[in-house]
Amino acid sequence: AAVETMADAIVQPQIASRRMLVQVPHHTLGSITAVGRVVKFRGEDPDDVFASAPLPGEHNDEILGTRLEPSRYAALKRGGVI
Repeated sequence: AAVETMADAIVQPQIASRRMLVQVPHHTLGSITAVGRVVKFRGEDPDDVFASAPLPGEHNDEILGTRLEPSRYAALKRGGVI
């Protein structure tokens, strides 16, 4: 079989029928194309787990805010460290 370029490969009908490329909402870019699930299980929706990567610092409050002393966390935020 011929070796195809990525541009040739992603337009193949099988790629679309297997939902190998999916649209994912992104915080700042709108909708982006991402690689879908490679392994698909019967009875599961293959599109139900997609989200874009978090923005830098997006989860600071949830992660660091619960693990640091409140005064330490506030000082780090004021100082521009986080």
